[in-house]
Amino acid sequence: MVPEKKHRPKLTTYTTQEKYNYFAEWAKEEGRTISNLLDRILDAAIVQREKKISANVLPKDLDASALLKLLAADTRPSDEQIREIAANEGIDAEVLLLLRDRLFKH
Repeated sequence: MVPEKKHRPKLTTYTTQEKYNYFAEWAKEEGRTISNLLDRILDAAIVQREKKISANVLPKDLDASALLKLLAADTRPSDEQIREIAANEGIDAEVLLLLRDRLFKH
């Protein structure tokens, strides 16, 4: 039995020939398709935007209980905030980052 492919929405855009050539060369250097490269660029832009948003929304000094309240309120803490909490609470930061990322999938 052949596994079904997950349906992924299609995004179409128009650009200049210069930009297209730039992305084509970049994708070729990385051994990717242009579509895959642009998907990764979009992922990075989303992460950057969310960091900017969370930096404006979240308090700077979080403790573990504040973190839990934020997570329950569906507010994504930044990497810096997670690392600070981990250090203060004696918890592995990478584990907390993974847990946060499971909750906030892009």
